[in-house]
Amino acid sequence: MFRILPMGMSADGMTDDQLREAEDVFIESYRLALRGFPKWAVLETRDAFIGGRVAEHSGPFSPNSAVFGRECARRVDADRARLGRAQRQLDERRSFRSDEPGPLSEEARERGRRRVEELRASAEAKRRLLGQGSRAAQEKVYVDTTPITPEALDAAGVPDAPARDGSMRPLAATFQPLKRSA
Repeated sequence: MFRILPMGMSADGMTDDQLREAEDVFIESYRLALRGFPKWAVLETRDAFIGGRVAEHSGPFSPNSAVFGRECARRVDADRARLGRAQRQLDERRSFRSDEPGPLSEEARERGRRRVEELRASAEAKRRLLGQGSRAAQEKVYVDTTPITPEALDAAGVPDAPARDGSMRPLAATFQPLKRSA
């Protein structure tokens, strides 16, 4: 395959054995640079260099093995990335399948049933305590539905409550208005 690429060396003063040895070294450097690349990528890269479609290369001679290897890697990198993603997805699927639990023993099933019943009973008790799930109960708000009368305010000793005669009582000196929590 590489014998069709003209080598950038002169055969002047070289014997046939020296020339064959130089070619073997030249070809071996390519073999080392292209180890691990698929054949289709090497052939595409060769055709691109011969056709002059490689931006890095300008000249009538074959590229050195490093340039040829970089161009081959550039052509293969996108495919390797897609294959790598596919391999990772396949590995994830296999790991998910292996993480699935097997059938549960009767003892484990019974423990699960008891725990579910405990949780249901706890939720039911909270629902009863909060008043059957009304919005006010869910917000933990107590709403007293008995009407507030001036007599009830007087009896409770609420400051600034209207007196029975309709006038306002002065606030006690120790009274501090309640601050609302945020």
